[in-house]
Amino acid sequence: MKTITLLIILLTLLLSACVKPLQVPADSKISAALNNAEHNYQCQSGEKIVVDYQSTETILLQYQGSHYKMSAAISASGSRYITNDIEWWTKGSGAGAKGTLFRHLTDGGSAQVIESCTEYFI
Repeated sequence: MKTITLLIILLTLLLSACVKPLQVPADSKISAALNNAEHNYQCQSGEKIVVDYQSTETILLQYQGSHYKMSAAISASGSRYITNDIEWWTKGSGAGAKGTLFRHLTDGGSAQVIESCTEYFI
């Protein structure tokens, strides 16, 4: 009986040493923020938007020569960041991901689309 118990313990230790830890894919917003990643977007109007994910809660958005420090906001889908003036909403990650820049309406009404953009890699 001692031999069987010892054999089970030994096999358990050997098998556990061979198991690769479970890797859960990171949420795109969190992953980008942790890497302090800069994302480039080409807009339908011809304008370009550059977004620097500074943390999980803050981005720096560059648009038409202006810089906007934006805070994360609740979003039913994708990632959403706001200031008093504008909103940046993205869906998807990597090349081809969509980003939309809105004029943020403080009265709670529908926001006005300023730019519709697609992420690309340099």
